[in-house]
Amino acid sequence: MDETSDQDLVRRAYMDAMYATIADKAHMRILGPYNINELYDLMQLFVVQAGGRPLLTIHLQYGLAERIRAFLSACSVAAATGRHLHVFWESDDAVPVGFTDLFEAQGNFTVLPLPLPVNTEDYDVYNYMEGEHGAEKGKPINTDTSKHIYIRSATSLNHPKAWEFHEACTALLRPVAAVGRPDMSWLQGDVKEYASLYLAPGDAVPVQSVVEHLLSVPYPNVYILARPQDSEAVVQGLKGRNVHLQAIECEAARDLRCLQQQLRGSLGLGGGEMIFETQITSFAEVAAFWR
Repeated sequence: MDETSDQDLVRRAYMDAMYATIADKAHMRILGPYNINELYDLMQLFVVQAGGRPLLTIHLQYGLAERIRAFLSACSVAAATGRHLHVFWESDDAVPVGFTDLFEAQGNFTVLPLPLPVNTEDYDVYNYMEGEHGAEKGKPINTDTSKHIYIRSATSLNHPKAWEFHEACTALLRPVAAVGRPDMSWLQGDVKEYASLYLAPGDAVPVQSVVEHLLSVPYPNVYILARPQDSEAVVQGLKGRNVHLQAIECEAARDLRCLQQQLRGSLGLGGGEMIFETQITSFAEVAAFWR
């Protein structure tokens, strides 16, 4: 075995041990409290894992779409500035599932299912969550520093490179097998272009406006992601068009089944020309990145 292979094996063994240590400590943290110094030590494991690169730590907030949007933005900034992306993904009332319930684990970034404290001597701290103490939504992110960066956000980051690598970052979010892929066999003939419409569960739908707009665009195919009861009138108004309804078959968007349905549906939304005649939601906005 050559020297390079030996080094690779040593590095892999080291990283396996590092991940095991992080997972073990994170599990222990859930079961019982650490003192603050132990938590700072745990954060240092991530610094070591980053191979000497400074961290960009994004603490994702709110619902699934907001989290995806903030992740893609932070991922792009990290890629553009040579930082290691470190993600805090908490299960809470808005998204009561873990990252790996929806997406495959990746080696390109680190995900932890709970937040850890950051030492302000080593980190520049940003909080985009309006209403929270000290929050400054939209504050420019300064990456021209040797310090690590911590950001608490549910939206895009204010940085010149916030979307420069969004395609590469979107490719990192690979849905797990349980999410599945949307059935696109409904597309008729040689015309594969289609209009996409997302109707958020429970939103008031301006049916006439939506139908008129869809009939005015040059797409014979229309893909709608919605609950059947929210889209029935729109579908009826589009007679003569090839309409496919990707149904959201749940009342609340806060359980694993519903989140997986919305994620699967967004993959279909992203392939079409997005139509924003209803309220522009962060979910529909995020879906556009899956083109």
